[in-house]
Amino acid sequence: MHIGSGVKPPSMIHQVDPDLKPTEEEKKQIGEIFIGFVVDEQGVPQNVHVIRCTHLDLCQAAMEAVRQDRFKPAMYQGRPVAVELSMNFDVDVF
Repeated sequence: MHIGSGVKPPSMIHQVDPDLKPTEEEKKQIGEIFIGFVVDEQGVPQNVHVIRCTHLDLCQAAMEAVRQDRFKPAMYQGRPVAVELSMNFDVDVF
């Protein structure tokens, strides 16, 4: 399901910060990592995948962090439902 039309969004209850340590070359450029996933009925991220990533070496760390996040599930008509979400991480270490 998608958020809206009566679907209340999930809320974060535990977030893991990714270990985004850019290489010396990556430190010279600002970048973004967009991760897509589904928050299931239990509030656990599933089907974690990269939507866009400017720092390929850091994509795996971002995905691993998202897999460890936990949510209060989205709700529709009083029942928990799975919804698609995305999360972005900025990489701007100089």
